[in-house]
Amino acid sequence: MNTGRQVTPAHASYNPGGLTVTTLLLTRPLPQSERFAAMVGETLPDLPVVISPVLRIVPADTPELRDGEDVILTSASALGVIDPRLLAGRTAYCVGDRTAEAAKAAGMHAVSADGDADALVRLLQSNPVAEPLVHMRGRHSRGDVAGSLARAGLDVREIVVYDQQPASLTPEARDLLTKTAPVILPLFSARSAALLSEAACDSRAALAVIAISKVAAKAWNGPIPARLVVAARPKAEAILDEIGKICAEWSG
Repeated sequence: MNTGRQVTPAHASYNPGGLTVTTLLLTRPLPQSERFAAMVGETLPDLPVVISPVLRIVPADTPELRDGEDVILTSASALGVIDPRLLAGRTAYCVGDRTAEAAKAAGMHAVSADGDADALVRLLQSNPVAEPLVHMRGRHSRGDVAGSLARAGLDVREIVVYDQQPASLTPEARDLLTKTAPVILPLFSARSAALLSEAACDSRAALAVIAISKVAAKAWNGPIPARLVVAARPKAEAILDEIGKICAEWSG
């Protein structure tokens, strides 16, 4: 069990309410939250986890892929809404390793930028790639991957293949935020950060917000957290490292 020693933005110790249990609140779409919860269970088995997605992935337009067109993926969510028969045999240029793994499972040849969207753009700009390319993305997307590549002279277009629709917090998650016990809150995207900021506007919990990127951190507009940190790398493993540090700190 974790005890409640929180740290203010000025790094001063305090402990409202005495001994408390720290809980991890995961708000990614359900498949991603369940996968991350399994990672947490392997390294922090005593940390309670509550899953309450603040968005759900739904198909948008039916994609029309052209012959010989390879794919750019900034999220594995695109793969879950497309018939794998349209993708098999194509090359997928992926933002990170997990997206690349999902692309391989869909029968694609996968190349990972092992980073964020900027890293993916740099990869495609600095290495010879077959063209044309299509960026299959969500309706809510940060950055301009296709535009950046087109300005660099690549033959690329973009299509919206899924939407990230808001979802309400579960009663368990709402109850968690109404109490004063500490809650660790990872932010895996700017979209989820914005939605969660609104959903948690009346939170009384001592929040440790861990953002996967500076963009996600900037999108947080909810209650002032006890801690706000940006992961060292835009990867789930880096988020997990920060969770471990906070658990150790708050239980000390």
